[in-house]
Amino acid sequence: MPGPAALRKDNHPLAMIARAVFLLVVAGLCFVLLAPSGWMPRVLYSYHLEHFAAFYLVALSMAAARYRANVYRVMTDIAILATVLEGVRLFIPSHQLYVV
Repeated sequence: MPGPAALRKDNHPLAMIARAVFLLVVAGLCFVLLAPSGWMPRVLYSYHLEHFAAFYLVALSMAAARYRANVYRVMTDIAILATVLEGVRLFIPSHQLYVV
């Protein structure tokens, strides 16, 4: 009978690929959010749709990378990541909106 370590699927190649994809998606999201606004191409019609699509991809990749985690834990982690990234964005002068 195999031991408990053999039953775990954490070292399965698909699990490791899912973690690598998650890290790439988060790194891409950080780059796009923190880069100057002229560097980012417009992919969707609305900024809000692009924002939703970006965090939807992060949530899907995090759920795949952390398949053992509870859904509420994944949602909490996404909310924390989004809050931190948007908080960092507040300190970048080119990303601030000045409404007159």
